[in-house]
Amino acid sequence: MFKNRIRGLVCGGVAAAFAVGLVVAVPPTLADAGILPLSVTSVTSSVNPSTAGQNVTFTATVGILSPAVGVLITPAGTVSFFDGNTLVAKAPLSACLVLVSRCTATLKTSALPPGSSVITAKYSGDVLLTGSQASLVQVVKSPATTTTITLGSNTVASKASDPFTISVTAAGGVPTGLVTLTLTPAGNPGGIATYGPFPLTNGSFTSSLSITNKATYSVVATYGGSTVNIPSTSATVTLVVN
Repeated sequence: MFKNRIRGLVCGGVAAAFAVGLVVAVPPTLADAGILPLSVTSVTSSVNPSTAGQNVTFTATVGILSPAVGVLITPAGTVSFFDGNTLVAKAPLSACLVLVSRCTATLKTSALPPGSSVITAKYSGDVLLTGSQASLVQVVKSPATTTTITLGSNTVASKASDPFTISVTAAGGVPTGLVTLTLTPAGNPGGIATYGPFPLTNGSFTSSLSITNKATYSVVATYGGSTVNIPSTSATVTLVVN
């Protein structure tokens, strides 16, 4: 039952490794008394935050928190990966570092939806080790956003009210966050005026402008992004104030 699991004895603080497959008797505190060493699990992400559709590899590392005195045990079994409460996959432990009693299991996926996902790696344990688990929060951003600015009129009189709408769209959901509006008068880049930031509601913001100075303005809307959406800037539109 313990074949290929117990790799060596510790003599005078030095591990005397035995050949793979050697069976060594389990100490009474482990087998007879029913006291198992405690495993410890950690989980890491290859890229965080990631973008929707991007491959992400989660690596679970299982080691021994309190190994039995005199015995080196190699963790064995499987690791279950969960997205929230949903089981995504099970993976066997492999790539073991015997002398430090540590093994890994991996999950590679590109199917995480935009948003924040709690990824949990749960080691099942076995007859020689207790189970353990660890979690991380994976942030998945939308692939891209598109910001547009629409003016009620591209030519208005000085001090007249001109309505505008800033809209932000993204694949896989409605963006949230803040937008700003920037007006740059032709021939006077030092006269730039910025309005906002304004909060998006259902992906858009609508208000109006009233400009006193007569000039031709370049108008740009900027979306600052969010935890799940990438920032973007609109194309430039022209506003003439007479």
